Amino acid sequence: MDIDASSSCSLWRAMEGLSQEAKEQQDDLKPKESEMNSEIWSQLPEVLLDKIFARLPLRALFRTRILSKRWDGAIARSLSFQAEISSLSSKWEYYCPVFWSWSCEWLIGYDRRSQTWHKLFKISYFPGISKVRWLSGGGAGSLLCFHQGGWSGGDLFIHVTNPFLRKWHKLPSTNTPSRPMLDIVHALPLGSNDYEVIVITQDDRNVFGEEAAPFNSPRSALCAEVYNRHTDSWTTDNAGPLVPREMRKVSSAFFDGTLYFVLANCGFKSFKNLRLFAYHARRRQWTVIPHPFEEQDDVYQCGIVVCHRKVLLVMMSNRDRPQHTFKFPHSIHGPSYIPRNSIHIYRIDVHTHEILEVCRGPDEDIEDAEIVEGFASDDECLYLQAYGHGIVLQFDFPKRIWSCLPIVSGPIHYHSRPDISARWFGPNFKWTNVTFQPGLNPFAMLELQPGPLDSNLRHYDNSIPGTVSDQTHEHQLVT
Repeated sequence: MDIDASSSCSLWRAMEGLSQEAKEQQDDLKPKESEMNSEIWSQLPEVLLDKIFARLPLRALFRTRILSKRWDGAIARSLSFQAEISSLSSKWEYYCPVFWSWSCEWLIGYDRRSQTWHKLFKISYFPGISKVRWLSGGGAGSLLCFHQGGWSGGDLFIHVTNPFLRKWHKLPSTNTPSRPMLDIVHALPLGSNDYEVIVITQDDRNVFGEEAAPFNSPRSALCAEVYNRHTDSWTTDNAGPLVPREMRKVSSAFFDGTLYFVLANCGFKSFKNLRLFAYHARRRQWTVIPHPFEEQDDVYQCGIVVCHRKVLLVMMSNRDRPQHTFKFPHSIHGPSYIPRNSIHIYRIDVHTHEILEVCRGPDEDIEDAEIVEGFASDDECLYLQAYGHGIVLQFDFPKRIWSCLPIVSGPIHYHSRPDISARWFGPNFKWTNVTFQPGLNPFAMLELQPGPLDSNLRHYDNSIPGTVSDQTHEHQLVT
């Protein structure tokens, strides 16, 4: 049956009529039946209702789950409704960059097609760990990965969640103890129905060098842990290159089966001894990528991203910074503006690993802002987080156009002390190199019938996107 677009628009207007205050209250309470005219809806056939609701915008579907018990249950259990949504979800918006607010646990995303920031939803249902969690890199469509490391040598806590279904899966502990300052965690999509998680860390159980020798820093091997959701277990590859133990993670990105990442010694104002690596998980192949920046000690920002199907290295150095503009404490990282042509963008050839400069930017000075740790990218644009007046610097890679995106939606939550927030920490949120694409696999992690793989595992009808998850770790949000 064809449904006129006006049906969905009218319904969306009705949903928008619900007061914002009521919506905020429902975020922390149990879902209640919305007070739409029940007589009208009760006269419509189920098939027609499925088609109407499946055509709601994504954010309206999120809201429907909170305001209506009936449709909350239909999303989780109705196969016809799931099939209807899956047939339309490819047109849903996707979000990059994605901000994660520590204080109130909101997820905030930018939709490039509508050029609009959206406060998307709350994630407040991870038990047993503190609120300060890191949104991991990568992204597996509708799945987001959060991690939290303990003290060095402790456990690394990793949760994968599908916010659309409000389900989460706690991964088992990795085989290698956590190194919080070096742990790199990436969630990766495998087709439309599967995902895996890769962790790069350092195995301190095999240390080479004298611990007390100041000029002979002890080294230990990098290792990779790859999570298999079918067996709910990790496979360890500890044959990585030896690196000094004081190295810290800087940035990482995944492209065409390979995880690229940067490590460095982190000083107060710059990175030193930059090291660039690539790890191909399927082949278990480690590569140390040579580059001309290893002896350069004036790099103060560095990020690696994938944009327009190219692996890009983005760098800023102190030599491009007008040091005389430094004003403490209003700018603890450096100048109070971004100088023109101070951002260098290089391309890493994925076959030869040759590093070539692509361009520099921005085209003119950007006042009252500075680039801080935060690089993200989608298929066409590169995004750099900037402190100051709450902006994101955007670079359209195909068009070579620089622009500023003000964060104007008002969702950002600041530190409890505004005087500290404005001068020191800025907004109390973080972002990472992730693109949230809920339309890619909206029913990933959906719980159906036990399958033949294992009595503790779940599998899915191939017609409905989903992933396997451990029955003992999978839970549904209780609102």
